[in-house]
Amino acid sequence: MPVDVDLKVVGGVLIARLSGSIEGSGSRPEMDGILHQWSQFRRLGALPAQAEGRTTAPDAGNGAKTRALGLAIDLSALTFLSSFGIGRLLVIKQAVEGGGGGFATAAATPEVLRILNALGIVKVMNHYPSMGEAMAAVRQQAAGVRHASA
Repeated sequence: MPVDVDLKVVGGVLIARLSGSIEGSGSRPEMDGILHQWSQFRRLGALPAQAEGRTTAPDAGNGAKTRALGLAIDLSALTFLSSFGIGRLLVIKQAVEGGGGGFATAAATPEVLRILNALGIVKVMNHYPSMGEAMAAVRQQAAGVRHASA
């Protein structure tokens, strides 16, 4: 099953929920789409559909521009993460943090967490047990305060 990406904005944080598996470069469009959506969110203060008026920005309700604080990636429905997927996540992390945003991953399944631990990159990915913790860390990073990942 290929990777599926669901996006939403909560409290200035873009949340990307990944489901399925990232097994190779066939997932590149979906993974690159996350980075594209982050860029659009940062520029517009809303996801493109929100900016075009099809929906209202969830944080602002009145159509006001939302400050883009960062990106949190929910791994709770991801069944497999290949080296390609890890590489793409690191590229996304670098782009988000390079633009002043916070970045974190959260709630990895036991299978994916084993992969991240085996490679020693849990801390590099700013990985947290829950989305609540990841979103708090993203907000702190965006405010210039580094938070130790669990």
